[in-house]
Amino acid sequence: MASEGDARRLLAAAVIASMLLAVGGAEGGPGAIAEKYGAMVRVVARELVNRYYADAGAGEVAGCTCSFHDCGDFFPETACIDTRHQEDLDCGPAGPCGRMLVNPELSGVRTPPGLITEDPSLSPDVLKDICLTQGLEETFKKAANFTAGFEPWIYVAMARSGVMRTWPLKPREREPNGQCVHYDPRDRPWFKSATSEPKKVVIIVQASDSMRLPFHMGAGSVGKSRWRVALDAIRGILNTLDHASDYVNVVTFSADAKPLMDGGLVIADVDNIDSLAGKLENVTLAAGADNKKAFDLAFDLLDGSISRAGIDDSCQNIIIHIGDGSDCTTSTRPQGSCSLGESSSGRLPDGVFKNLEAVRERQERLEQDSSRAAIFTCTVENADDSLARQMACANGGTWFTLDGRGEPLNNMEGYFQYLALAVERHLGGANEPVLFSPLYEDASGLGIMTTVSQPIFVNPRCAERNSTVGRLLLGIVAKDITLDSLLEAGLTQQMVETMIRESLGSFRRCNEDYKYAHCKMQ
Repeated sequence: MASEGDARRLLAAAVIASMLLAVGGAEGGPGAIAEKYGAMVRVVARELVNRYYADAGAGEVAGCTCSFHDCGDFFPETACIDTRHQEDLDCGPAGPCGRMLVNPELSGVRTPPGLITEDPSLSPDVLKDICLTQGLEETFKKAANFTAGFEPWIYVAMARSGVMRTWPLKPREREPNGQCVHYDPRDRPWFKSATSEPKKVVIIVQASDSMRLPFHMGAGSVGKSRWRVALDAIRGILNTLDHASDYVNVVTFSADAKPLMDGGLVIADVDNIDSLAGKLENVTLAAGADNKKAFDLAFDLLDGSISRAGIDDSCQNIIIHIGDGSDCTTSTRPQGSCSLGESSSGRLPDGVFKNLEAVRERQERLEQDSSRAAIFTCTVENADDSLARQMACANGGTWFTLDGRGEPLNNMEGYFQYLALAVERHLGGANEPVLFSPLYEDASGLGIMTTVSQPIFVNPRCAERNSTVGRLLLGIVAKDITLDSLLEAGLTQQMVETMIRESLGSFRRCNEDYKYAHCKMQ
């Protein structure tokens, strides 16, 4: 890990490299292109790392003021830019002129959907990330060698909060009903690719009658049910899966357990994610809560994937368990015969132990042909978390609580940190690798583009300002690049696609780098 002095020297080197490449042009093939845009994102990454270490000891970011939100109604001195010909247009007072309203002197902030409406006071993590990324405009300009006209976006996406700082400032698109188009960077392909290896994920969700109970949000109001909070969390998790390389299924359980999709694990493409989300809405809650059956089925799905063609056995195996802590797993009654009323008062004293032992046996079997499953557990707030805590601690994961407020993914930092640990081992040195996303159609109308990105890892500081040994994912720096600009630089589309394919192949591979000491997550 570079020291703060090293970080400053690397920042200077990256700035010089960016300027030299800009002067010399992009000619020279895909390698020169990759270095040019890699230097851009490294400039921003180094500045963010410097800021993090400067502010970590204080616990807050000094001099923080208000930021413009991309979904806001006020955008000062915003000019309508012809993004194709780099010319200012006279839009008049009516606003957009068929091109794009931007302000290169300012940056904007995006927050995950529901974060402001359901948690208007904003959590300390959200506020800190907004402040940490404030005032980066000159760094963005320097990285892009910007002088005038239009430059496709550079942005910083924070891992814990989902806050994203974008430059130049641009109003976010609106739905026909006037609502701002939802956006969470953790759902985007460039974020997924840069922060995890291919993985197999089984989500277990408790579908017991007790999940009908409502959350009480305070002041006598009745909010969402436990089931609705669980569904919101699952939908968020599903959207973070990589459509091209991840496999998934969802197991619902009460007295019995069953998968939502037949045929084992399925590729996490858009159709299958939509199908799982739709099936969840039609689940009928019932009596009972047999956790053992649920875990057995999850391991059956992981075991069954081993012999299927196209699924790499060395990829990450993950189980995510969501429920309210009710447990009817016993050895003195027929499987599944425990009713809801007995789950809190009739549970065997060693019920937690029995579940842990059953999972331990399945882990040993799974390890014979693949790798252990990391188990992450979520319980709804104010529920029994004894099984969830023990299960996560014994199986390399972490436990979370779901409080029904704001963005559910913000409760699951440990899960995203686990995924990122595999990528962290690829990084180090002044020229850390960058990743080019597959080509996609830009929602803002800029045509086909790719996004170059680099994950940022830091050594968190304790209260006494000593840095930890292990590094954690702070966020992603990314830069949009249009296909037209790459073609104008002398590349063919085939060359661009080869560059992207080689980038993905070297960065995202099932190489078991995610394996680490048992206690690291704790």
